[in-house]
Amino acid sequence: MSSLSTSMASAISAMLPFSFDTSKENDEKVIKAKMLESQLRLQSVNQMLVLLLNVVESDPSFWLQVNNIAMLKAHFSENKAYIDEIKHHFTGESKTVALLDNMKETILKLECLMPQESDFNFDLARMEERINERFFECPSDLKDVDEFRNWLQVVANEH
Repeated sequence: MSSLSTSMASAISAMLPFSFDTSKENDEKVIKAKMLESQLRLQSVNQMLVLLLNVVESDPSFWLQVNNIAMLKAHFSENKAYIDEIKHHFTGESKTVALLDNMKETILKLECLMPQESDFNFDLARMEERINERFFECPSDLKDVDEFRNWLQVVANEH
């Protein structure tokens, strides 16, 4: 499990949305592209957090198996201001439950803000099912959109 947690921490760190100042950008396409990338990164992080929450809920001793404490300390020191801001959520005897509830609530809020991305997830069974589906190669002799539409209709009717 420790390799999973370490790689997950690295992945989350790499996927966190980058900061950008839209006031410096005057190209609307660039701003939209950056916002779309941020939304995709946030959604990816949310899905990883949901998977992590499921693991922690099924095995509360999960955190005891994490052996790379230096990485965790580095991650928490980078986010100290945010942790200080929300530390009231983690007081009392049920710190783990409070943490899980807070993370779930945050994930749900983000998914409500971005409903178009809420279907994206890392469901391996669904990915495998998609890979095993039938694929169609687009013919290279299609010359325009109408020919492409006609080809798609034929493929759809056969399927």
